Amino acid sequence: DSWHVPLAVLEASCPDVFDVVEAARTYALVRDPLERFPSSLRERMKKFGAAPLGMATRREARYALDEALELLTEPLDLDRALPKEWIHFQPQASYVYLRGRRIVRVLATPAHLESWLEDLLRHLGAPPNTLPAGTRRRRVNTARSYRWLGVSRWVERRFKPWAFQHLPMSLVRGVGPTMKRVLYTEQPSTVIDDLLRADRVREAVERAFAADVELHARVASRGLDIVSAAGSSSRSG
Repeated sequence: DSWHVPLAVLEASCPDVFDVVEAARTYALVRDPLERFPSSLRERMKKFGAAPLGMATRREARYALDEALELLTEPLDLDRALPKEWIHFQPQASYVYLRGRRIVRVLATPAHLESWLEDLLRHLGAPPNTLPAGTRRRRVNTARSYRWLGVSRWVERRFKPWAFQHLPMSLVRGVGPTMKRVLYTEQPSTVIDDLLRADRVREAVERAFAADVELHARVASRGLDIVSAAGSSSRSG
């Protein structure tokens, strides 16, 4: 989470690093804000909530959602970092623009990941046709469900912290995959899917992340959105 640094914060705290970023050919993927919001909520619940979404009760999930919607009553400031527990809700535009100037040069949506990677590899001097296998496959970012909620919550809250502190790491890594197969189901959690589809959620996201909505729409319409230098106007690639 400490690596989520908006450009304004980077410029103020590490100006030498910001100068490197501004001069470099930088890359970023831009997500649909309505798809990103549930992912942000899951991260907050996992790290700062009563329980990860996949093992949360509907009451706990609703409370987390209501907390997030309180944050989104007004458009978020692109030049300020949100508190750490909310950093996954930081507007994407704050990593792309600084006081209205475009800093990141190459943008794409996940739908155009292949073209984005091809441009990156070409810039790095990689030989043609070196795109990693499986690039076209997109993993759906969802919260997994758990078979036994009580047992799973005990494992996450009590056993895992104890195991990482007292057991050899080789044993923890060996047991981990088995525990996941036992505890997780193959189905994603749907505990608050109906709540996430509510009009009030869509309206809050579109209001608070207005800059992201505009950014995503533009990048999605262009496929690969490239500028020749920081501060330049966009062009399609």
